[in-house]
Amino acid sequence: RRGLREQARVAAPGADALAVSQFWFAYRAREGGGDVLRAIRIGSRSGGIGAGGLPLSDPATVARAQGPAQLSRPGVYGATLVYGRSTPRSSSIVHRVLGTRRKTTLIGSRRWFVSNPSILGRTFAYVRTTNERQQLRLRRLAGGGKGKVVFSMPATSFRDRDHERGRHRLPTLVPKPDRSRSNSAMWSTALARDRVYLTLLRQARGRVAARIIRVGR
Repeated sequence: RRGLREQARVAAPGADALAVSQFWFAYRAREGGGDVLRAIRIGSRSGGIGAGGLPLSDPATVARAQGPAQLSRPGVYGATLVYGRSTPRSSSIVHRVLGTRRKTTLIGSRRWFVSNPSILGRTFAYVRTTNERQQLRLRRLAGGGKGKVVFSMPATSFRDRDHERGRHRLPTLVPKPDRSRSNSAMWSTALARDRVYLTLLRQARGRVAARIIRVGR
């Protein structure tokens, strides 16, 4: 929209992440030792009026996770919400149509960590982390599989040699482990029409620094 005049004000105690589309406002908050995602409808069909005169609905809870489970920051396009959910045993990317009860798990894993989705149109981006690589991936909502890799870098963890010092690796079809390592961790994502934006967190000397990179789709 034009200008920066305040259109509405929303009370969101404990909120630490948000996403906004033309029709919906979603946010994550800490509550009772866990995470909660809430959504507010924007516009004439919301049935309410917010501060500033912009029509807003009351917040509706769309997801909860009690510790140690966690919810990622939300991503919204139109009425489509995507978010990550992780537990000690698994992680998943979830698709929710706001204003309905429609919910779908887009991708999940008990072995690798999938997180930090964002969405534009019918495509979503997310981070997939293994014990060797961190990958920024793109996939269609209606597609299957893991999607395509648009950016990749070593994981932050160390891999062992898979054999003891002074001994040799037995002949096998399994490739040698990737023992490279990065001090940067992939974090939040944002999707544009021709680019994907990715936040990298780097820890050094007890401090954490963040930078944003962009890669082509």
